[in-house]
Parts: sequence; structure tokens; C-alpha cells
Amino acid sequence: KEPLDLPVAFSEKQGLLIRSMVGVIQTKPNLRQVVCEALGNLCEEANYPKTVIQSKTANGNKKALSNFGRKVLKELLDTYLKLQIEGNKNEANHVLKLIVQYAEVCESEAVSFTFTTSVKRLLELNNQGKEKCFGHYNEMLGLVELAAAFVPLVHVTMLDQVLGIFSPMLINGISSLPKSSLHTIQKIS
Repeated sequence: KEPLDLPVAFSEKQGLLIRSMVGVIQTKPNLRQVVCEALGNLCEEANYPKTVIQSKTANGNKKALSNFGRKVLKELLDTYLKLQIEGNKNEANHVLKLIVQYAEVCESEAVSFTFTTSVKRLLELNNQGKEKCFGHYNEMLGLVELAAAFVPLVHVTMLDQVLGIFSPMLINGISSLPKSSLHTIQKIS
């Protein structure tokens, strides 16, 4: 298996390949898992090369993936939350796994932006009261899972922010989340 030269592949037609892959993940449920795995494998090979050839292309491939980081993470986050809201947990898990894999190749600014965006939405929902929260139950669960997955990826300077966000939620309670989600939040606080 030969590694892809992502700087070349992603530069053609202004990133048509990566845009197409994300588009398939968003709109083609029958291909979503396969494309998530393929893009995830590209991220894994860039981060953890297993062969000499992969090692030689890893830095360039990581940079090529990272160049699209903020945009790709935003699109994947939107898709993940849509699937969560629809209650399509299995499909959402494939996208969540890819979000984490992709975030690992991105600059810290893209990771921080994605984390902050999701936590901001979680807090907005949480502050609307129990009745309103219950209407967004699946979305809140997805946001908690995403936040928990991102904590190891956020820059150390954000850890105070993480504790500042989640500590009050643990002390005062989360409006509508079950104990399993509370345990997820406790793991990251």
C-alpha cells in the first residue's frame, strides 16, 4: 500500500478531493462509514507512520490535512450534531471518531475553535432550563461526548477554561443529561 501525496492531491482544484470526501460524509449515508475510515486512515498515517515511505510523506501529508483543518472540522461537527439530533448514534460515532482523528493532525487553533464552538453550544442549551434542554437531549449528549473526546487534544492553556466550564455544571447539575453523560463530564473535569 503506497501512501498518498496529499499536498498534491489536496492542492488540485482548490482541495476538491477533501471537499468531496466531506461532502460524501454529509450526504451519502451508504458511503459515510467507508469515507470516514478512509479519511481517518490518512490522518493516522500522517500522525503515526508505520513504514519508511509513510514516514517520508508524513509531515507533508499532515500539513496538507491541517491546511483544511478548521473548515473540515466545522463541517464534520455540523454533520455529527445533525446525526446526533436525528438519533443516528451509530453513524454519529463514525463521524466523531473521524473528528478526533482529524483534530490530531490540526493546528491547536482549529482544535480550540472546534472545542470552544461545541462547548458554547452545550452551555447555551444547558442554560435554557430543563424543559428546553429535554428537547435537545440527543444534541447535548453528542456535545458532551465531543467535549470529552477533545479534552486530551486542547492546548494545556485551555485546561483552566475546561475546568471553569464543566465544574459549575457538575456542581449545579446538568439540566437533562442522564448519569452516564454526567460520568463522561466527570472524566474530563
